[in-house]
Amino acid sequence: MPVATAYERLRAELTGAVKRDELMARHTTFRIGGPSALFVECANLADLARAIEVCEGEGLEWTVLGKGSNVLASDEGYDGAVIVLGRDFKRHSVVDGHVRSGSGVTLAVLVQEAFNIGLTGFEFAVGIPGTLGGALAMNAGFKHWACTDDLMKMTRDGRALYMHCLPADVTGVSCEAGEVSAPVFERCRLDTYRQAGHKPFVIAAMILATRFREPAEALRLCLDAARPRRLA
Repeated sequence: MPVATAYERLRAELTGAVKRDELMARHTTFRIGGPSALFVECANLADLARAIEVCEGEGLEWTVLGKGSNVLASDEGYDGAVIVLGRDFKRHSVVDGHVRSGSGVTLAVLVQEAFNIGLTGFEFAVGIPGTLGGALAMNAGFKHWACTDDLMKMTRDGRALYMHCLPADVTGVSCEAGEVSAPVFERCRLDTYRQAGHKPFVIAAMILATRFREPAEALRLCLDAARPRRLA
């Protein structure tokens, strides 16, 4: 079997840890996700190159996971290898007023480091919960994707709805350059407000999923207890 063979080869040849059937819930901020057939920590560039080579050679699907923020991992698991970047990728240094960083360093750390040495232009990343590698892969901070009438006309019959958890950044209304044009937002205002009404429940579900290993069981215990709840 490709998984078993790849597992033995990677354990023997890599510096970083290699695990079987590792739950992705342990590595995502939402605390969800079933087992990955292989979980491979690459301590350095040589590990990474070798891990990819082995997976490709064994015909095993692979993907790279960063900090695990904003990642929805299936409860059914993943049949391939999840690769994470370890030791060497999490290092950074400051040399002659420049920041040199590995792709596994979090954006929060880099923003603070840039601030400490007086560098500007990276402030937009202060609230992005991810790594430098993830930001590059996902094109973080890219702004030229505003939802406009021209884009909406490309949808089926031009009747798509713009949906967003409020507040929305409306170009020329709430900010200079937002994510949606004023005409599009006005046309979808009521539908957007209705959708935003679900936001508290979504947030509550996210909190529950991050606080309890088995959120469904936690809810069942609350229901079974049947304790009356009253507002003070």
